[in-house]
Amino acid sequence: ASLYIGEGATMASEAAVLGTPALYVNPLDLGYMAEQEERYGLVHRFLEKGTTANDLLEAALPLLTEPDAQKRTVAARERLLEETEDVTEVICEHLLDTADM
Repeated sequence: ASLYIGEGATMASEAAVLGTPALYVNPLDLGYMAEQEERYGLVHRFLEKGTTANDLLEAALPLLTEPDAQKRTVAARERLLEETEDVTEVICEHLLDTADM
């Protein structure tokens, strides 16, 4: 996918982690979504009830047409993955350490 537009926070976040920019349209303000927007620029949140199709189109077009948009998205995704702890790895290491008791 080149872009995600929707009201689902999980889908928007998953898109961001996969390197697909996301337009999240929902008044529900979630902390991890704020981080993905403010720190990495992978999610663009539309929290106001008056968001229009034109607002979304205005945000979507640069993400789809600017020459360096995909390169910036890939770089932001890589930074997110480097700076975020892999929870699955932590749990597996803990289980393996516990099993070695």
